[in-house]
Amino acid sequence: MSINDPLLKEHMRIDNSSDDALIADYEQTAINYVVNAVGGHSDDEFYQNNHEFNLAVRMLTDQYYRERGASTNNKALEVAYGVQSIILQLKPAYKIWRQEQDANCSHRKSE
Repeated sequence: MSINDPLLKEHMRIDNSSDDALIADYEQTAINYVVNAVGGHSDDEFYQNNHEFNLAVRMLTDQYYRERGASTNNKALEVAYGVQSIILQLKPAYKIWRQEQDANCSHRKSE
């Protein structure tokens, strides 16, 4: 997923390109956040074309973009509940995927 993905800006309801660099930075930060919370590396096959992962990244990117002020008088908002919920679903799915990958590697080595 990248800024060239029309779904990201569509999700954020942004029509112009004036903030593309800023959105790309927030998107990368969101990717890192979700991957670090779930496990593994962003280039793992598990994350490629993973609908739930992509949705969590879109939601978090939107949150970062909308709340981009460095300081505020309001209490800092936590990560959106929907993102946390998706992360909790992705964690066991990633663990199962990783175990299958490791088992496949072990099986190939024993042949």
